[in-house]
This record gives sequence, C-alpha cells and structure tokens, in this order.
Amino acid sequence: CIVQFTISETGVPSDFVVKKGVPNCPECDEEALRVLKLMPNWIPGKRNGKPAKTYYSLPVKFYVSE
Repeated sequence: CIVQFTISETGVPSDFVVKKGVPNCPECDEEALRVLKLMPNWIPGKRNGKPAKTYYSLPVKFYVSE
C-alpha cells in the first residue's frame, strides 16, 4: 500500500490518499490510513530557508498470516 499525504508549513500531516492499494483488501488500505492519521507532527520541509508545504509518499507493508 502506498499512501501520499501533505506536510504543512507547521509540520501537520493531512490530506491522506491511498495511491496504490493492496489488491483485494480494502480493509488493509483503511487500516493504513487509520494508523498514519495517528502520526505526530513532522519537521516541515524548507524552501529557501523557510518552512514549506511538502508532499510525501510512504509505503506500508502488510504481513498476513493464514
């Protein structure tokens, strides 16, 4: 699962979107979003020495035992 999100100028993560989901497992995609929304604030990116809004893509791996 690959989730893309925005880090604001203040470091707050938001606007989470699943870019590539787990085939045949929408529950996995929902769980990835749920967990990532619990993240603490990040250190914002910088452009010309000033905090800037940035986009980030994060892969989430699932290991399922049967």
